[in-house]
Amino acid sequence: MVVTKAIITAAGYGTRFLPATKNVPKELLPILDMPVLEYVTEECVQSGIRDIIIVTRYGSSAIEDYFDSASYLEDLLMRKDKLDLVAKIKHVYKKANFVFVRQNSDLPYGTAAPFVSARNLISKNENFAFLYGDDIFLSKTPALFQVISEFEKSGSSATIGAFEVPEEEVHKYGVFDFEDVNNEKVLKKVIEKPKVRPYPSNLINVGRHTYSAEIYDYIDKTPLNPDDGNEFQITTSFLMMAQEKKVTIKPIDGEFLTTGDPVNMLKTNLKVGLARSEFRDAIKILLKDLSKNL
Repeated sequence: MVVTKAIITAAGYGTRFLPATKNVPKELLPILDMPVLEYVTEECVQSGIRDIIIVTRYGSSAIEDYFDSASYLEDLLMRKDKLDLVAKIKHVYKKANFVFVRQNSDLPYGTAAPFVSARNLISKNENFAFLYGDDIFLSKTPALFQVISEFEKSGSSATIGAFEVPEEEVHKYGVFDFEDVNNEKVLKKVIEKPKVRPYPSNLINVGRHTYSAEIYDYIDKTPLNPDDGNEFQITTSFLMMAQEKKVTIKPIDGEFLTTGDPVNMLKTNLKVGLARSEFRDAIKILLKDLSKNL
């Protein structure tokens, strides 16, 4: 059940950030001194992932460039004796084996499309992780590691990461309905943006998943979702799997930070800055100064 390979989806258009994302993929927008996507790949490495497949779209070649070597820049920094910066640059591309796959533009829009795009890189009996490339977690134990650990322990066909939100926010998300069996949360269904209380839980679906290669049997049978703009969603696939196989959910300890819009991106920058010792004091001073003008 060991998981050492991950698929990261980075094929969105980032329309909420236009015009900034006209030429720069949303996943490369910075959180302080690193792009969002590098926080995700760093989490993968800390979780034992050695092979990282990044699924991109047409026009996102900057992502491939970012995870490639930059000898001209490294030489320049070496001549200026900035060895700490050289080490940072090399760490980006040396921490894992990176493979880039362009998502076929003929595929239906949705979270199952990256799985299809990377299919030839997943062997028949292989287990793998799946992550969104634009959301991060602040946690003592890497979020993906928590999900992988549950997957390996439970022997399930898939384990889906979950995050607990306040009850007043449940209606905004896809919410898990599950059954507690032998100290495991076994998935029953996902209710999208529930309108009626009581809610089945306040655990929402977030982009940290682990699968056996069996998931492809269900992706092949996954219909487009007419209630969601005919999107091709992996949620539909793993719910189909849950009807025949054991699929567990794993609540993640930590703080879930989304970068889906400019305000949340700003919030994430501040939260991450306060969590990083080299930025903490400066950001505290900044927030204190800003609060005087509110």
